[in-house]
Amino acid sequence: MGTSTERFLSVLASLTGRPAPPTFLSAFRDRTFEAFKASLEPVPGVKNVLQALELPYCVASNGPREKMRFTLPDGHFKFPRPWPPQIPPGSTYRL
Repeated sequence: MGTSTERFLSVLASLTGRPAPPTFLSAFRDRTFEAFKASLEPVPGVKNVLQALELPYCVASNGPREKMRFTLPDGHFKFPRPWPPQIPPGSTYRL
């Protein structure tokens, strides 16, 4: 968590002494989503802070798009536009 998939897999391989099996990432993501469904809660007070902002703001992540759709549902944030296409590294997207 909090790092790129490549770095995560590299650290995992160094800790276990072998690369992760081909099915590892999909199983890991499935289990992560199950844990999110069971117990993920917003940071206390974050909704109030975002609602009180009078300036435009952006929520960004290098996480997989499906994770962002799950962890940042429209009920938590008001998105002025639909999700943009995948944005190449180093590029910008203007709302």
